[in-house]
Amino acid sequence: MNSPYFVSEFSSSNHSFSNIIKNNINVQLEEVTQKRQLKTIVSHLEKLKATTMVCENEYVDNGYFEDYLNYYVGCHETYPKYCSRIHFFTKKFGHDEFENALLLEPESTSKVLGEYLGFIVIKPIPMTFIGRTCLKALPQNESGYDKLINRNYKANLFGLELTVNSLAFQEQDQVVSACTSASIWCLLHGLKLKKIKSPAQITLAATEHTKIINTFPSIGLNPIEIERALEYFDLRQYTISPKGETKQDIEQLTSYVKTYIDSDIPLILGAECYSLSADNNYEKIGNHAVTIIGYGLNAGKLDKLIVHDDREGPYTTLNFIQNFDMGSNEKKTVLIENSQSNEIGRDEGSSCKEVLQYSSLIIATDPRVRINFNVISKTETKLKKLLEEHFSKVKEKDALPLVYASPTVETKTKLIRSSDYKQIIKHGTYLNKSELLTHNFPKFLWVIEFHIGNDSVFDLLFDSSSLPQGQAFICASYKQNYSEKMLRNLSKDYYNLELQERSEYRFRGADFLLQVLNKLKSTKNSFFSYHDEMFGRARMPKLIKPTEISNQQLNDSQTRLVLYNTQDNLAEDGVYRFNKLLTQQEVVEVRLEPACNKEYKVRKLIWIISEYGAVFIGKDSQETGHPTLTGAKPARIGGEFIEKIDCPGVVYVNNFSGRYSYNFGSKEERKKLLNNAMPKLTSILAHSNVQFRYDPRV
Repeated sequence: MNSPYFVSEFSSSNHSFSNIIKNNINVQLEEVTQKRQLKTIVSHLEKLKATTMVCENEYVDNGYFEDYLNYYVGCHETYPKYCSRIHFFTKKFGHDEFENALLLEPESTSKVLGEYLGFIVIKPIPMTFIGRTCLKALPQNESGYDKLINRNYKANLFGLELTVNSLAFQEQDQVVSACTSASIWCLLHGLKLKKIKSPAQITLAATEHTKIINTFPSIGLNPIEIERALEYFDLRQYTISPKGETKQDIEQLTSYVKTYIDSDIPLILGAECYSLSADNNYEKIGNHAVTIIGYGLNAGKLDKLIVHDDREGPYTTLNFIQNFDMGSNEKKTVLIENSQSNEIGRDEGSSCKEVLQYSSLIIATDPRVRINFNVISKTETKLKKLLEEHFSKVKEKDALPLVYASPTVETKTKLIRSSDYKQIIKHGTYLNKSELLTHNFPKFLWVIEFHIGNDSVFDLLFDSSSLPQGQAFICASYKQNYSEKMLRNLSKDYYNLELQERSEYRFRGADFLLQVLNKLKSTKNSFFSYHDEMFGRARMPKLIKPTEISNQQLNDSQTRLVLYNTQDNLAEDGVYRFNKLLTQQEVVEVRLEPACNKEYKVRKLIWIISEYGAVFIGKDSQETGHPTLTGAKPARIGGEFIEKIDCPGVVYVNNFSGRYSYNFGSKEERKKLLNNAMPKLTSILAHSNVQFRYDPRV
């Protein structure tokens, strides 16, 4: 083909779109115009207000090229190795305007071409020619979806850098793949993997252990082959199958769909296809698989799925129809494609040509995710029930805060990367933001969000890599001033009751409720939480002076005192160790009064509270500073003991530790920590016969 591109007006009525495809793959026009997937695509583009299309006549598509090398190159008939790619724009322009736009700066290009709506790759093979298709999704208010998974795709059109927010779709190539392979391919795009093989490569990965050398053509993948294909991409598969045609099965399906789609994890829906027979009964004609990429809500309940269906096209809507008459007095809950469901009333039988019945749900996650949604869902349900019960009791006592006037509790569960969650924390309003940002989280978190009334109140975080019987609950993130107190009261009220309800051999049930309550009620009483609040979080020294290093090792403060209680201060000879060490120090001159230049002769010691709460006391010199007391390990607030020579028995205490105390930002914070430390210091050194006072310079 001589021309590198064609520019044509897009319209469903003039068949220009179908004609361009026909000329590129050498088929009859009716084979294009009657194609179900193209009808869906044309309808979608019309809603996007597509006006002009540009066709790249020779385009190398990596996915098709893999299929070409694996299968088509070995055919007796010659198949081209080049595809064509059709791009869509919102403005009307011709060849000359497009060619001029290629020479413009990027900011000027959109003025000529309009908004970029995406592209379709046309493979040079008969019938199943729709390749990788990335079209912009419809706006939420036009499509009826509440959540849709998408990602950015880049396209280089003769030097024009174009971007579209979409999720890739392609038609099932019946020669080298099956609908399951196409669904897995769409799922991998939704998971935003960097390297995605073609459907043919997916089929090969799934069947690599088969004894049949020629795995083409493929008629479908069985569950073991699906699992093998996902393992090839380092994914772990979970399959959820209904136990029967019950309301609970549909509720289970919708809860899984909502949770994983909210987590930006697409799903594969396995379904049985039923077709209307001549006697008005529905007969099974086979199995099918689609990729769920979004959902829609009706009165807060999920009632439609947005799917990539290789038989219907991208962004297909499947509606749940309850009590659908399948014939022979049999009624079931089915899924019906939107164009058919518009013709029938809700909850009514009708003469739909084809319906789908849910048979399985395939979930693919990172192998590091070991805790499945079922356990988290049970925890969420029980906690929600406890909160509602807690509010009713508080209300009965006439002690309900104003914020709980209408205590409707709503929850939402997500599986999210910890790095993404920290970005949410960073830009959100969280009361314990610093603690959350510096927490060492696993790669993936289960997050249960709790909403009370109009407030987003708190999140509960769970380690997705834990074991079902392990300590999965990590912590809570608080979004309101009352969140922490409310959770602590809840856990105190219900922990013992929950503990009594569980038998000895089922101490750990099929949920994490007990460990959540246990951890929340004890958080403030834990050893490290208490010391962090009272004496500051343990931190490394800011620096170590060269004089504190000898022979490449940190100097050891050999006279250091390590005191946990009063008894530790008593030496074997009956003399208090603190007094003895203080009298051994050399006399130095120090200015003790900020407004006075007078220097006093004093003896000095340095002190610091260790990470584990011990008081370290030692000699102060150029060779033995605070880091030599701790071994340069993390420690809390520290300072000096100063005794005037002319006023024995009075020891001044400050928080002057340049390497530790000044890790705490403000002067007010350091003073607060010193105030907390004074009772501890005076208690441990109570029998030293000295009086402790604050240094006037503090």
